[in-house]
This record gives sequence, structure tokens and C-alpha cells, in this order.
Amino acid sequence: MTTSPIDRGAAALGKTTATTATTKKTTTSSGTVDLTALFKIAQSQNTASAATVSASKGAVYTKQDADAAVQSVYQSLLGRNAVGTDYAKAIKLIMAQSQDTAGAGRAQALTNTLMDSPEYKIKQDNKYLDVIYNAVAADVRKAQV
Repeated sequence: MTTSPIDRGAAALGKTTATTATTKKTTTSSGTVDLTALFKIAQSQNTASAATVSASKGAVYTKQDADAAVQSVYQSLLGRNAVGTDYAKAIKLIMAQSQDTAGAGRAQALTNTLMDSPEYKIKQDNKYLDVIYNAVAADVRKAQV
């Protein structure tokens, strides 16, 4: 006996019976699809899922999520991990965002803060100076040949 993917998924979740969405008639007597009926079905399913989300009061953003965001932003912008007071301030900043703010919005708040920091500005200036230095060094090497 084979089981359907729905039954296997229900079993994996510890349910003994699978629940499936109720099917409603979406075709007319002539065999064509009734778009109005399909729209109403989709709208009712969206309303039900929106009620579930609002009942849960938004997604939970944990300290582990914040840690991953902090280290990712620090690595990409400054080329190092956040440590000590930098780490504590960054975690506090990310966790202080509104409960409705998603992970990308929280990471962007930290990114904006870091881009205004003196360390980031010095790192950017050093990148420009390295480009100039490498160009001059290449000209010197050409002249020496």
C-alpha cells in the first residue's frame, strides 16, 4: 500500500490523519473555469492565513538571529567579527527594532549605523589610497623596465 505525500507529511508532523483543503466547484456547467469562484476561494484562504499570522503577533526574532545578522554585517562592511562592546551595541540595536521589522530591516539598521562610523570611513579611504598606490607602483614598474 502506498501513501500519499500528504499522508507522509502528516505522519512526519505526528498527526494520525491528514487534513486537506476542501475543494469547491470551480467549473461551470459548460466545463469552463469559473474565475469568480477561484478568486473567492483564494481570497478566503488568504484571509485565513492572515488571521493566523496576526494571531501569532508577528515572527519571533531571536538573539541567535541577531547574532548572525551582526556578524554578517560586520564581516561584509569591516572585514572582521564584532567583539566586545561593538557586539553588545549591535545586538542591542538590532533587538530594539520594532517587532514587525523583518531580519533584513534589522540588518539594514545596523548597516546604516556602521556606514556612519569612523572605522568604516577610514576603511573606505584606505581602499581609495590603495588603488592610487597600486596605480603609481604599476607606472614605476613600467618606467623601470
